[in-house]
Amino acid sequence: MKPCPVCGAAGGRGERTLNGIALVRCGRCALVYADLADAVIEAENRAIFDSAATEMYEARQTALDAAWFERIATRLTRGSRGGSVLDVGCGNGWLLAEFQSRGWSAEGVDFSSWAEPFARRHGYTLHRTTLEGAGLPENRFDVVTSTSTLEHIARPCEHVREILRVLKPGGTAYVAGMPNYGSLAVRLGLSAFAHNLPPRHVNYFTRASLRNLLAMPGIRERAGRARVSTYGVPEVHGLLERFGQRFRSRAAPAPGRTERAARERAAWRHAARRAAVEANYRLGRLLDLGDKLEVEVVKRD
Repeated sequence: MKPCPVCGAAGGRGERTLNGIALVRCGRCALVYADLADAVIEAENRAIFDSAATEMYEARQTALDAAWFERIATRLTRGSRGGSVLDVGCGNGWLLAEFQSRGWSAEGVDFSSWAEPFARRHGYTLHRTTLEGAGLPENRFDVVTSTSTLEHIARPCEHVREILRVLKPGGTAYVAGMPNYGSLAVRLGLSAFAHNLPPRHVNYFTRASLRNLLAMPGIRERAGRARVSTYGVPEVHGLLERFGQRFRSRAAPAPGRTERAARERAAWRHAARRAAVEANYRLGRLLDLGDKLEVEVVKRD
């Protein structure tokens, strides 16, 4: 049984088995993690984006995802222009494109080859490596984002330390998308962990274990104001997308529809998606039992 990847404590207890792999609960910081060697985790994550996985990932990206990225960029830029952002695990660059549309300079980190054509398309700088291997200057960015990434990382403390190192004093780190192991669905035994299985997902965070991570040496000294919260209703994203697909398939274009009418319809759909994303986000914050976790940290001056 390997030591805890956050606090280093040994002697955790068995939690459960998922996908034939044992999960361990740390007795000191409460992190639940997969009992896998770092080399196995890193090799598995580097193998995620073969051609088949890339096609599957692209097919799963939806207009609702785009609305979610729009919400993040709107929230973190706060109407300002001319800032700088780094997105860790930037993938197809949708989030970075949202920042660029607001006048921000953008850079991404992603070691998978599939990220390259998107970086060329959107015109941002791509670092084809891990964040820890990128060698970026200290105090470089106004905002650093990392979405749906921390659950994959073999050494999450090192990852967060590096995020805070490259962030400017007073800048904001936004880490989100981690499945919440303390969600209502998990607590009631209703979660099938369908998209949250080892060996690709290896860290099973709760609000408490994320707060404990923020208290680790090398992090607490740089982390100023910090907010850890939950969001999202389990399975609702898929339900909304299936509803949208059925609605679109039945909404045949009317003969002679004008260009103006088409624009108005597109604007209505966009507003409906934004409203659905916002409602899902806020409902998942009730009682802090939502499906996903997010952390927002302002670096100390």
